[in-house]
Amino acid sequence: MKLLILFNVVTLLVAVHYLLLTFDTPMFATTLFYIVMWIVSVVMLIWIRMYYGEVKWLDYDEDPTRKHFTTWLGGLAGVVVAASIVPRIWQGLGTAIYVPPLAGAPLDVWSLASGLLFTICLTANAEETFKTVAHTAIYQATRNEWLAILLPIAVWSLAHAYLAYLGVLQIPLVLAAFASGIVLFFTLKHSKSLLLTVLVHSGYNALVILLTYGLHLL
Repeated sequence: MKLLILFNVVTLLVAVHYLLLTFDTPMFATTLFYIVMWIVSVVMLIWIRMYYGEVKWLDYDEDPTRKHFTTWLGGLAGVVVAASIVPRIWQGLGTAIYVPPLAGAPLDVWSLASGLLFTICLTANAEETFKTVAHTAIYQATRNEWLAILLPIAVWSLAHAYLAYLGVLQIPLVLAAFASGIVLFFTLKHSKSLLLTVLVHSGYNALVILLTYGLHLL
């Protein structure tokens, strides 16, 4: 839990940085969206913890250690296959997981570093914390394990359709995002670490950013 708390303190600093960086730019709305999602999700996670106590069904507060490296690597590989390789082989598509574009122009090392901080600390953190809240709240309310697993992942997958893609290719990409969500959930379930799951998600997003933008700086 100590590392998770520290990570969220760093996220707060990154949020302030990105608010200032994107103010009065098209990326400001995206920045606000993720900051609000992150704050609300953290507050709800604390509220659920206070109300229900520690929920054994989905333990999330373990700090990642060196023994979790293989779990992180396996989770990252699973997300890469589900979100990138399968869509590309199937339909010649790119990533099924929405990754916010970089803020600032022209593209330079500073904007690339800022974008990586944003995707690691805010994008992945907000989305995975939101899903953890939803998994836990639904399970505690219904005691239906499958509903608690599948409904938040379905909502998360469909949200990517609004943010990233529309049209005839929407269904294949939603299904690929859903498969990625399943991988991320079982990473959380196996590792008992929300922070590790955030690092899997952010690792994938960082790969997409580096392959999309980083190569242009070489």
